Amino acid sequence: MLRDDVWAFQTCVMLQELVVWRYSARQRARFAGGVRNTLQRLWMRGRTLDLGEEAGSRRWRLLEGLSEDAMVQIFERASIASDPNFARAIAEGWLTTADRIGRARMEDVMRRATKLLRLRNQIIDLSFLAPEELAAEVSLAFSRSSAGIPQVDPTDNVRDDKRPFMSRIGRAFRGTGVGRGSLSN
Repeated sequence: MLRDDVWAFQTCVMLQELVVWRYSARQRARFAGGVRNTLQRLWMRGRTLDLGEEAGSRRWRLLEGLSEDAMVQIFERASIASDPNFARAIAEGWLTTADRIGRARMEDVMRRATKLLRLRNQIIDLSFLAPEELAAEVSLAFSRSSAGIPQVDPTDNVRDDKRPFMSRIGRAFRGTGVGRGSLSN
């Protein structure tokens, strides 16, 4: 499933109508294998951000909670996406920061944090850090990137609902009992 040609075959031959319906025939990157392939990107996201059965009902919270921009920042950068622990740590950092300052303010914060973490990864290989140390590095990058942005007032009733469409679909499926299997099956 990591081979680009497998995904290109699926999108060009088996599910071509679905890709054309979703994007259009002119967006060639959605058909070719790689990080922009319509199906491959969804599979990679699910495979990387799956917290496993031991997480119980919180298994898919990273996938459900991240914005599309956050997903792109993680999965279209090989230095991040190639290390599932690093990708999950950034996703956790994003969710924590979004809870603190609000989802609507996260786009610029995520871009700055990603740059800081990629630079830091050039100095020390973050993949060799213990989970706690990696979480601390990610937290520091998000703290620096969101410095000066006021926290969201928890008593304010303004909805900051910019949840991705897929999380709404996931919540709907969860209620029906459909899709409880593992992505690795």
